[in-house]
Amino acid sequence: MSSMACWLFFTVFVAFAKLASTTLTVQPSDMEVMVGQMVTLNCSTSVRDMGVQWYHIPVGVDPSQKIIIYGNFRVYPPNENRIHIERTFTTGSYAFNLVIPMVQVEDAGRYQCVDEEGAGNKSTTQLIILTSLPVCMSDIVSYEVIGPNNCSIEPELLNLSCSVSYYGAATPIILWKRLEDNSQLSSMSFEYQENLTVATLSLKGDLAINGALYICQTTRARNSQYSCTSKTVKIIYAFSNFSVAVKSVGDKFSCSANSSQMCSYQWLKNDVVVEEGSGEVQLQDTALYRCQANCKIKEKSCSVVAAMVHVTTTPVGLLLSAGQRALIALVVIFFIVVIVLLVLLCLSYLGKLKPSSDATDVEVPLVTPPDGETKNLREKLQLAETEVRRQTSRVGELEQQNVKLNKRQKELGKLLYQPRPENVDYIMKTAGPITTKTTVKEMRPISGLAIIDKELFIASRKSLEVEVYDSTTFKYSRGWALVGLVDADDLASCIRNKSLYFSDRKTKEGDIKEIIRVDPNGNRISKWETGNSSGRLSVTDEGNVILTVFSTNTIYEYLQDGKLFHTVNLESSGITNPLHALKLKSGHYLVSHGMGDDPIHRVCIVDVDGEVIKSFGQKKGSAIGQMQGPICLAVDAEGSIIVADCNNSRLLLLNSVLEYRKILDSEESLFQFPVRICLNQSNGRMFVADLQSANHRLTVFDLDKPSLPDPVYMRH
Repeated sequence: MSSMACWLFFTVFVAFAKLASTTLTVQPSDMEVMVGQMVTLNCSTSVRDMGVQWYHIPVGVDPSQKIIIYGNFRVYPPNENRIHIERTFTTGSYAFNLVIPMVQVEDAGRYQCVDEEGAGNKSTTQLIILTSLPVCMSDIVSYEVIGPNNCSIEPELLNLSCSVSYYGAATPIILWKRLEDNSQLSSMSFEYQENLTVATLSLKGDLAINGALYICQTTRARNSQYSCTSKTVKIIYAFSNFSVAVKSVGDKFSCSANSSQMCSYQWLKNDVVVEEGSGEVQLQDTALYRCQANCKIKEKSCSVVAAMVHVTTTPVGLLLSAGQRALIALVVIFFIVVIVLLVLLCLSYLGKLKPSSDATDVEVPLVTPPDGETKNLREKLQLAETEVRRQTSRVGELEQQNVKLNKRQKELGKLLYQPRPENVDYIMKTAGPITTKTTVKEMRPISGLAIIDKELFIASRKSLEVEVYDSTTFKYSRGWALVGLVDADDLASCIRNKSLYFSDRKTKEGDIKEIIRVDPNGNRISKWETGNSSGRLSVTDEGNVILTVFSTNTIYEYLQDGKLFHTVNLESSGITNPLHALKLKSGHYLVSHGMGDDPIHRVCIVDVDGEVIKSFGQKKGSAIGQMQGPICLAVDAEGSIIVADCNNSRLLLLNSVLEYRKILDSEESLFQFPVRICLNQSNGRMFVADLQSANHRLTVFDLDKPSLPDPVYMRH
């Protein structure tokens, strides 16, 4: 009996000790996260065998109506296919981590972790769902005037605003920082609307540094991409051409102020207006001319003397411009030289006439040159005329030769640019498939693939979600939403500037198409409009962006900032419906064209004017040397070319001069409609997106290049 009582006492004591030592810790305490991101909420206990329960209290729901998610070591419906628990163990800590791979708006609210032992221990965290990234207002402008008779502008209050849309019981915490010194700024005001918070930062105009960057970010977000930036721009009106000058009658003189589109000008002569609207005046006579600039700056009119000119008398000849005076001087010198030569010629001729020594009072007859000398002069004149005709003819021959040489040089350039073709080959082995979340969940086809460092970025049609995978292990690493993207037509990357470029084809007829540039975290860097033109993208070695537009048969090359650099019209060379274009190291373009019922389906090398230099393919078909819809191109480091022959369900390998090598396949590969190719030059892997009706699969291949003898060439 006593042993029974001891055992019961010991059991109760252990249970109370166990409950007394139970601690629950939930991390993080509060969290802000974007729709589509992965969320991990950590609940840890110090007791080894104690179980926990996870509850969700949605926004607007009474805590007594909380929903159980996890308990008794299982996830309850309807969340069993969407949420899972990761159990981990470290010294003195046992964790039950709640993982939501792709968070949705309805996941907002509070989450409670409660122990199952009945001690009542619980810990709560708040999950705030951001439905948009922070949106900053555009660059804000302040003004300053520099010059004589300054127009003073009082320092004004500059307001930078930042808004965040969210869903949750608590509001996001927003702060502003100056990037230059990472200092936090406190002069803020907040406006709270339904599911929207606006934070306004106030700066005095005289403190706004030209080009200073200010960043707005949410403090409880666990990702640095939840931020946006604004820049202060100071516009300076400087009347830089102000001067006091002495000029001559007939000269022209001008004055100007920066941002002259906001200024009008008056020229006054002896305080009487003689010219209005233009900054230039013709100095007509001796007087004191004064230029007055009238500018409207921030709704304030400023009148500034920008130039004063003293005009003096001058000889008539100086009324002419400097160029005219130089031309007259050359003409005068020419006539002087001609006159001198004529005088010397006459003196030389008269010196040959000598009077007879024995002639006295005899009339001197008219003297004519001897017949022999006349004959010599005629012969010399004929020879000179012959030489003139010969030289004229020679000039014509040289011009014709020059035309022929230019034509020949262009032909040689087409031949000499080509790299030496290698006896290329690849052995393709399947490395593994990648099943994208967008494909599985929404059955959307892949529209773009790009690689930066060791990450593979995947864009899908009519989706703003961008998925990121490890290009080595093929595992999903993260994802983000590109706000403003409607329908990605293609995706390309630039290794040099670590940027991604999206071609947004929009969805509504008449919408202006765009190219959007972002960093690897989805932060927008810039965007530019492309009118009604949308198509496939590629990036050059210099970092320029190539847009291929099949509807206009045109290649557009843009600089990194979106300025149009070059346009290639392909229609004049017989290339219609271009599908994809790359820029080669030679400066020429590699273009594929042909779709649907087009008679010709080819891959071509064209020069900067769009003229075809070399081509592969002919009438559409499935035989060797034929293609049906060469929709995508890829070029490796040696210049070998891989073509996605979409409607023939195959990949073709060509060498650098468009000579056929083989069909790329492996034992496991079975393409239906390959539409995108992405080469990882660092590890020799190739990613191929296949437009299969079932699953739109993405397959990874290892490309091994066997050692082959160089081809034999014959000299002609």
